[in-house]
Amino acid sequence: MSLAPVTSTPESSSVERGSRRAPWAAGALGALVAFAGSWIPSLWTDEAATSYAASLSMTELRELTGNLDAVHGVWYAFMHGWVEVFGQSALALRMPSVLAVGVATAGVYVLGRLLGGARHAVFAAVIFALMPRVTWMGIEARSSALVTAVAVWLTVLLLTLLRGDRRRGLWAAYALGAAVLVALNVYAALAVLAHGVTVALIARPHLLRWLAASASGALLVSPLVWAAGGQGGQLGTPDDSLLTLGRQVVVNQYWLGETPTSLTGAGGGSAWEPAQWWMVSSVVLATVGWVLVVVAVRRGLRSPVGRQVLAWSLPAVVVPTTVLVSLAVAMSPSLYNSRYLAFSAPGVALLIGWALTTFDTRGRQWTAVALVVALTVPVYVSQRTPHAKSGADWEQAASFVEARRQDGDAVYFAPRDPTRSWPVARTMRFVAMAYPEAFDGLRDLTLRTPPTDTDDLTGLSASLAESQVRAEAGSRLWLIRRVGYPDADAERRLVEGWGFREASRREGPQTVVVEYERATVE
Repeated sequence: MSLAPVTSTPESSSVERGSRRAPWAAGALGALVAFAGSWIPSLWTDEAATSYAASLSMTELRELTGNLDAVHGVWYAFMHGWVEVFGQSALALRMPSVLAVGVATAGVYVLGRLLGGARHAVFAAVIFALMPRVTWMGIEARSSALVTAVAVWLTVLLLTLLRGDRRRGLWAAYALGAAVLVALNVYAALAVLAHGVTVALIARPHLLRWLAASASGALLVSPLVWAAGGQGGQLGTPDDSLLTLGRQVVVNQYWLGETPTSLTGAGGGSAWEPAQWWMVSSVVLATVGWVLVVVAVRRGLRSPVGRQVLAWSLPAVVVPTTVLVSLAVAMSPSLYNSRYLAFSAPGVALLIGWALTTFDTRGRQWTAVALVVALTVPVYVSQRTPHAKSGADWEQAASFVEARRQDGDAVYFAPRDPTRSWPVARTMRFVAMAYPEAFDGLRDLTLRTPPTDTDDLTGLSASLAESQVRAEAGSRLWLIRRVGYPDADAERRLVEGWGFREASRREGPQTVVVEYERATVE
């Protein structure tokens, strides 16, 4: 059978234009879903670090990353330039993530189109844009969304290479892209490793080229990896519970994100103890999601196209998760955090998208999509409430100070955790790092060593008792502490002994702000 030359027609040109526009439409959908309500939640600890680091000069930023957080140095440098142009509001800080989710969604569409066709592309892009992990990272002023976008398009580039594109420099571009990916997140090296598994499965003749390009990328980024390796204490949240680790993998990693885990002060009980509406929805969603993944695997093995989808999607999910969980179990639980594997979410979306294409009618396909959408809504809404980020209420606390403070007022940031050892790291100074304008012109009573000279983002602080001379010099004093702070009564008596009296107070889910004025003598 011979193939006649393809002649361009108005209809074919229209289809081609539609194909070119479709990734843009998918990207716009992803960005819009991420953008909605992105300004509502208060900034929290990780975002405060971004806000603070981005506000530093490049010299100060080099000093900071020389002591800690080198793993985020490239992200901080990018955000430094961003805030110079767009400012430091919560919305401005989160917009790079919103846009990155859009770029990643477009990439998922392109991958779906190349692997399984147009319908697969649509389903995969929609599922990706709605996954709670994705809707969370779209409102997080951290590098996760940007890392995911780079990982997706690096996968598109590799797929193009394996399909025979011999344009000069594309393997070099892959090496550079891999280096950028790892520079943004060291854990994303696992995405490159997953690429290697895919190449070994379906394109062994290209394996040496992939190894050479990956090794070149590793060489380019090795100085940063070396520096970050010496700051391992900045990674992870220790938790010795295997049950917690399992829950993180099965539910949080894709189907919950970082929706509130504590809405009580002083590190109160886990939100998993009392059932909450968004939590129940996330568990059901995880169940449906993993069932669809199983359907994708079982049905994908039956066809060449399905096996191709599996060869690209399964390693992207299984390899990073297996490696990181194994390291966490064997070495330290602090090596695992569900948000570190956000870049593997496209693989899950591609698998579910393929499962949906195998349903025998369009009605069943879109019914399944509607079910997923309905289950994501409660989680999505919970992510966009004022205290969505682990109960953080720093925006409200900062606004309370900003409305009443005067230049020259003194401010004291209490330790975040009980301590009897001074100087102390990890104080409530994070509030001022997240919302610096609210504290402009105030005198920080107890800061002894700034973050740029220490290995802690809030610097080192002295006790309140050591600041009496400076406290006596002013007429107003602000105390910022956590709810349930054990030394609150002792510090109140100390301040009252200096001649201050409480003038106003604000208590939120996590933070207490107390305004003291010097008592007048009649």
